[in-house]
Amino acid sequence: MKRSLSLLIIIALVLVLLSGCGAQTQSTTEQSTMEQNTMNSETTITVKQTDGMKEDNQKEQVSLNFINWGPVDESIFKKFNEKYPNTTVNFQQINTANYNQVIRTRLAGGGDLDVASVRDETYLSFIQSDYLEDLTTNPVLSYYYDWALDQVKSKDGNIFAVPFGTFAEGVWYNKDIFKKLNLEIPKTMDEFVAACEKIKNSGVVPMLSGDKTKWVNYLDALGYIQELVVKDPSIVDKLYDGSVKFTDPMFIDVLTKTKELRNKEYIGKDSLSMDPLQSMQAFAQGKCAMVIQGAWQVNALKDIKLPFEIGAFIMPLGDSNIYTTITPGIKVSVIKSSKYKEAALNFLTFMSDKDGGATTYYNTAGYFSTVKGIEVKEPLLKLWEPIIGNKGYISFRLQLEQPSQDALFNGLQELWTDKSIDQIAKDIQAAHEKALSERTK
Repeated sequence: MKRSLSLLIIIALVLVLLSGCGAQTQSTTEQSTMEQNTMNSETTITVKQTDGMKEDNQKEQVSLNFINWGPVDESIFKKFNEKYPNTTVNFQQINTANYNQVIRTRLAGGGDLDVASVRDETYLSFIQSDYLEDLTTNPVLSYYYDWALDQVKSKDGNIFAVPFGTFAEGVWYNKDIFKKLNLEIPKTMDEFVAACEKIKNSGVVPMLSGDKTKWVNYLDALGYIQELVVKDPSIVDKLYDGSVKFTDPMFIDVLTKTKELRNKEYIGKDSLSMDPLQSMQAFAQGKCAMVIQGAWQVNALKDIKLPFEIGAFIMPLGDSNIYTTITPGIKVSVIKSSKYKEAALNFLTFMSDKDGGATTYYNTAGYFSTVKGIEVKEPLLKLWEPIIGNKGYISFRLQLEQPSQDALFNGLQELWTDKSIDQIAKDIQAAHEKALSERTK
């Protein structure tokens, strides 16, 4: 009996032990399987990055698309990439004549541009179309002079671009010819015309212009048309409210006097076959005494060894006192549809910083600095310091919206033809009125 009981107890203990070992083996197997499944799960999970995460992820390589009609020194982009190794700049310089068409197409497409220069005649319409990022409260504006920021304010005072430099329209002249003929810098248009007559009589072409390019025809009329702004700074507003027309006597007078400059060959007849660069090259070769152009033509002259002493003066404006014709600099904006706004703002800030790209930019691009603390070193640009530093008014042409501006340029070029001045004025006004009607739709 005792032996039977002992045997039962032993059998029971063995069964307990076997049951425990089986449970432990099963538990270990399940744990191993779970760990393996977990490892497999971790290696197959993928996280889709959002655009915001891309900006924070420094391993993400960003390429900014930037377009401009003016040159930008390549060393600036290299220096920017050194500071921001994961961001490069894909820069395109686009011909001025095609620029507005190109940028409109690319903005309408969306997502193709990150940073772009915007021309004056399209700036307000691009703001209205919500293409440009509002920079009004952005710290980047602190780099700029207040007078420069005034040039990029919208009608409500907000700012959608930074002003890359400023210019002036005026006259490059050959000092040697002026000295030889005992000519003083003219202070009125009558004195300017008298100087042209004296130069012509000496056997030298007084002026050459790049009138093959339509907008340059405007510069032939500068001394007469900009006088209208001096006499009435609100004249462009009146053109748009309809109280002033391009067919009014004052505009007929501008067209008549501009045509006289050409008819008397004060502006050489070869001008119609030249673009702006060709006219500057002809001037550099001594083929004319003067060119009505702007400070930006430094780039066309700075690498040429000129055979004469060069100077620059303010274009006289009728019989009024001397006022500079101001040309606001390039307006550079961050495009609102950009996928890389943070990187685009970094680039804009870098270009605005004298310790970043600004110093190089302003001493290679031919623009006067709108950024605080930068000294202009280019000798040819220094010739324009008294002109740009003088009181003045924004160029009449840059106060016009693009359709009216194009109509004016076209009309001024037609002054080279036999078309009547009255008809040219009517055509300009008709195009302007058409633009006004489309503007109000």
